[in-house]
Amino acid sequence: NLRKVEFTLEQQKMSTMDYENPEEAEEKTKMRTGFFHVFGNEPFYDPSDGRWIDRMVAIVEEEGSGKVFHVTPEFMKLEL
Repeated sequence: NLRKVEFTLEQQKMSTMDYENPEEAEEKTKMRTGFFHVFGNEPFYDPSDGRWIDRMVAIVEEEGSGKVFHVTPEFMKLEL
């Protein structure tokens, strides 16, 4: 059995003007439910250092749609 989670794709930025439009802001910051599969690493370019680093992500399947997302663990909460 997979663990059920709540997650967002990213945290709310300071202003909705930080997004291209209100729909993008809603899509990225809305609370979703899904199923946790596994943790893994993915390469991420850090512009402050000018180099690639590995960052941890959770592979999460969205409930209902079946879409799979790479979610930053800080944006995910396991349900008990």
